[in-house]
Amino acid sequence: IPLKLIATNLLNGDKRVFTADDDILIKDALLATMAIPGIFEEHIIEGKTYVDGFLCENLGVNEATFEVILAVDVLGTNSFAHELPDNFFKTVNVLEMFDKSMRLLIYNQSRTHIRNSDKNITLLEPVTKAYKTYHFHKVKEIRKMGLGLLEKIENNI
Repeated sequence: IPLKLIATNLLNGDKRVFTADDDILIKDALLATMAIPGIFEEHIIEGKTYVDGFLCENLGVNEATFEVILAVDVLGTNSFAHELPDNFFKTVNVLEMFDKSMRLLIYNQSRTHIRNSDKNITLLEPVTKAYKTYHFHKVKEIRKMGLGLLEKIENNI
C-alpha cells in the first residue's frame, strides 16, 4: 500500500503530501503530520514549517491511490456530543467550546471531501467523544475499541 502522509504548511496553509518519492526521512514526515498546533511542536522540513494535515485535509481520501477506500474518521460524528451544555452561558468553558468547534470544523471538512469524491468510500466512525487528542496513556483502550469495530465490520461482510 503506497504510504502518503499529509501535512499543512503553517506559513500559507498549502497541503503537502509526503510520499516515497520525497527525499526526506519518514520520521520527519510523521513528525510534521502529527504536529497539532498548540499541542505538539511544528516540524521544519526543507526550510518550511509544517503542522498536522487536518488543517487542509484530515482524512486524505483525495490522495488515495485506490478507487475503493476504507476510511477511519476518529474525528467523525461520534467524536463530539450532539447537545450543548444546559447552562445559560454556553461559552463558560472556553477550551471545551474551542475543542467542540475544531471537531465540527474538521468533521464538516471531511464530509465535504467525501461528498465531492468520485471514489467508493466506506467510512468507519468509532465512538471517540470520551477521548482527547492528548490521551496517549489510553492507547490500549482506544486500540481495543478500534479492533472491536473492525471485527464487527468483518462479521457483516
